[in-house]
Amino acid sequence: MSAGLIACLLIAFSIWQKNVLFAILIPMLIAMYISFHHDEDRYVLFTLSDEGITIDETYYPYTSLSYFWIDTDNDQLYLQSKQGYKPPFRVPFPEDVDVQKEVGEMLEKHIKKSPHHTGEPLSVTLERIFKL
Repeated sequence: MSAGLIACLLIAFSIWQKNVLFAILIPMLIAMYISFHHDEDRYVLFTLSDEGITIDETYYPYTSLSYFWIDTDNDQLYLQSKQGYKPPFRVPFPEDVDVQKEVGEMLEKHIKKSPHHTGEPLSVTLERIFKL
């Protein structure tokens, strides 16, 4: 409600200032925010095998992954690719799945667990704070 009021005030201000471009830009930005805004994580189809991991329909062999870690506070698994420029894959799990036991033990047989990472990365924290 307050975001809509702020948007209306900004549009009115931009029209008062005779800044038509800004008046057009505000509704476009609001539409983009609404279309990309997700309140909840969506669950993905996740399959472990002896050769690799399938997330949704994309297959990742264990040889392409450097390490993994589990955020037990948020029930999320993070997988880091060997290609350093890629952000870690984030796989959310339902609360009824014991990620540490069921998934962690299977993954430790194939890739190493990161001793340095325990929680969510900074990028995910910022996404959550700013609701990106």
